[in-house]
Amino acid sequence: MDEFLKWYFSDHPIVAATLGADGYDHTLGDWTADAWHNREREQVRWLERLSAREASTLDDAIDRDLVLSQLRGAIAEAAWPEWRRDPSVYLGTIFTSMYAPPSSTGSSPSPSW
Repeated sequence: MDEFLKWYFSDHPIVAATLGADGYDHTLGDWTADAWHNREREQVRWLERLSAREASTLDDAIDRDLVLSQLRGAIAEAAWPEWRRDPSVYLGTIFTSMYAPPSSTGSSPSPSW
């Protein structure tokens, strides 16, 4: 799962920064059409890769199945690309980065109450 999260966070840096992952608060990510198509191809690859993998523990199986569910949903949505028709895809990312707590974006120090 660590490899998947590394890929996912690098492809979704605002999500990563909002969740508190270090090193992702310097960019909004790549929003070009090529990036969307590459992301769709990578999602299929990750689905194939993780589907073939056996989980060693129940916790690992739950994590894997949650990721597989998310990937299946993203792949299904790719048939009707929201990024081509809905500006909220872009605006949501910008607003999320603007209104994320400062401690998760690293943009300013936490208040000392």
